[in-house]
Amino acid sequence: MGIATELLRFAPFSTFMIPGIFLLVVFGIGNLVITTLVMMKKDSFLYALLLLGIILLLWLVIQSVMIRLLTVQHIVSFFAGGLQIYWALNVIKTAKIPFPFQAYQH
Repeated sequence: MGIATELLRFAPFSTFMIPGIFLLVVFGIGNLVITTLVMMKKDSFLYALLLLGIILLLWLVIQSVMIRLLTVQHIVSFFAGGLQIYWALNVIKTAKIPFPFQAYQH
């Protein structure tokens, strides 16, 4: 992709293989799971969406620290992740959607 592995000099990886696999599994498969939940009309998709938003923010912070670089793309993605978290929490709270695995539900 043209990204220099020089960016990884402070990271615990020497190539982008492990981070790439992580991104594919978490965000690729995670978004497929969310899409499936939406198509099945399951309210639990909001909790999955919330979780992916949190993971995105953590990923961006950890990535920025490891590569010691902050770009406009990081800032825009961080803002998008924050909006995703805010929206999911707002809908969960407004619609009073119970946590999918709690023992007692109203």
